[in-house]
Amino acid sequence: MKNNKRNLVPAMLLFCLMEFSGVVYSAGTTGADFLNIGVGARPIAMGGAYAGLSDDINAMYWNPAGLNNVSGREISGSYIMWLEGISSGQLAFAQKQSNGNVIGIGVDYLTSGTIEQTEIDTNSSYVATGKTFSSNDMMANVSLARSIGSDTVGGVSLKLIQCKIENESASSYAGDVGILTDLINYDLPLMLGISVQNLGSGIKYTQDTETLPMTYRVGLSYIYMVAKSEDKINLAFDVSKAGSNDMDLHLGAEYMMGKSIALRAGYKKSGGSESLTSLSGGFGYIDKSGIGLDYAWVPYGDLGVAHRISITNRF
Repeated sequence: MKNNKRNLVPAMLLFCLMEFSGVVYSAGTTGADFLNIGVGARPIAMGGAYAGLSDDINAMYWNPAGLNNVSGREISGSYIMWLEGISSGQLAFAQKQSNGNVIGIGVDYLTSGTIEQTEIDTNSSYVATGKTFSSNDMMANVSLARSIGSDTVGGVSLKLIQCKIENESASSYAGDVGILTDLINYDLPLMLGISVQNLGSGIKYTQDTETLPMTYRVGLSYIYMVAKSEDKINLAFDVSKAGSNDMDLHLGAEYMMGKSIALRAGYKKSGGSESLTSLSGGFGYIDKSGIGLDYAWVPYGDLGVAHRISITNRF
């Protein structure tokens, strides 16, 4: 009988449907698809429209240039429990240096929990073997952002990627690059962000090498200051393309009530699949000490609702 562990796990397929969007529908095959999971409750609540808005520690995972907006030190962590024991989490730290550069480090992981192993019998039917296995993916990264002009900042990230399925493991290196520029010199009150993620040679399992999910992002953001108040509205629009997938569209809005409360909404249209069009929402709160809580709510139709929580300390 043929072992088919990687493709016959319903829980993993549902998870991919929720988070990897076009990856499920792409004609090509990539490795380490967990790298496409969006990080941070704030960007997710805004539909993933973050390449041009990146202004906090979350920038490390969307556009490393935006990490330059960290003014002191930030530490952030998040945890998500999915279906059937699948979970993921992130932990990141960033600090502004005396020379004005910002350095960040982070760890991102995805674990499947215990999965029942199946095989294909001579009748092409799926048969449980009575055995179990697990899948674990991890990514560690180091990021650097700095000013490269009067109105432009740039950033780079270096990543170590490790993936393990039962007794098979693979590792690889990859990089991200990005820029963030103020278009005020062109009489446009906008920020433009461009990033390329997961630049690398691929990841090898035993004999097969799979390409990494290289992703291009281009985003614009606009800040509207509400008259006679400290409130402001952030509007963001992104387009992204992962590998051979169709282009995705992202829209996001954030209403900042003073410096403490934020209300957010987003929309994402995944190319090639009407079923992966979704709205999102959430909120954020920062107390006077710099500790913040962000929440994102994303519905996935019959699959239910995904909830994300991030906690950040700015000091």
